[in-house]
Amino acid sequence: MNIREIQSILNSMVERSQNWVQNNVKIPNERVYHHLFSSLLTEHCNDKGLDIWESLIISPEHKTEQQFSWSEVQLGSVTNTRKKALGNGRAGNIDLAILDKKTIFIEWKGPQVFKKKDVAQTVIKLLSQKDKAIKILAAITITTPSGRKNHMDTNTERLQEEIDFACKVLRLKKPQNFYVYVTCVDREECHRIHWGKY
Repeated sequence: MNIREIQSILNSMVERSQNWVQNNVKIPNERVYHHLFSSLLTEHCNDKGLDIWESLIISPEHKTEQQFSWSEVQLGSVTNTRKKALGNGRAGNIDLAILDKKTIFIEWKGPQVFKKKDVAQTVIKLLSQKDKAIKILAAITITTPSGRKNHMDTNTERLQEEIDFACKVLRLKKPQNFYVYVTCVDREECHRIHWGKY
């Protein structure tokens, strides 16, 4: 499994999400995306003649090596977050890990507009995984044509701020093998905020 194949599945998810919005189908929470991705991943492997359970090791809610104390994440303090939130508490869970030749970790957000602390925690969790692994933050947020610009601006700003914050907490000059696929969907169009390597 490679990044191009993952990106193809994510493209299909965005198309399906817009179709749901156009047909007034409610997307209640991000779990919908977890299930949809797993379903499309299975279809993709079947099309290639692969048995997903024999060819890939799929690990939902995959335990992180790092321990976290999320209540100690302080968006206003990199130092306090580094000292108190990392290495304390308990292991986190990555939404989905694909344990292939190249390990891929995927975290989902949506369908609501990003919450700052939630995004910060997710990015810290992803970027604290081993350097060689591919780390993916995928998000599909649902909006309306009238609210599109405001939601896009909010998501863009929060995404950039919290990735910068996570890098400072983890002492990273820049994220390694980090891919971000974030789009805003309404009845009229899908607008990509970031689509590819970060």
